[in-house]
Amino acid sequence: MYIWVNIHQRLYDPANYRDRKDLLEDALESEAESAKTSHRTKRTSTASAALGRPHGPAPFGYRRQYDPHR
Repeated sequence: MYIWVNIHQRLYDPANYRDRKDLLEDALESEAESAKTSHRTKRTSTASAALGRPHGPAPFGYRRQYDPHR
């Protein structure tokens, strides 16, 4: 069984220890980047909520209407 990685334009053979090592390193880097992105997103959402800002854009066909007395 072989694994084609499109971004590298290369065919990897998991039976070859160097190819397996490269695949595992790429997987670890990807997982770390995903965790960093999740952390930043949660931090920004929490900060926005504390400031009273909306979570995101209004869905298509809706618009925000704020109370003019507040």
